[in-house]
Amino acid sequence: MATGFHGFHVLVGTIFLIVNLIRAYKGEFTPRQHFGFEAAA
Repeated sequence: MATGFHGFHVLVGTIFLIVNLIRAYKGEFTPRQHFGFEAAA
């Protein structure tokens, strides 16, 4: 169970980072609005 939970955790974290990468390329983060990046980091 621990291995499966860890795998799920890694998958969700990777998705968060990919979404943030796409949003960063689009220029959606500003110095005042960047909570999504902080949450993923």
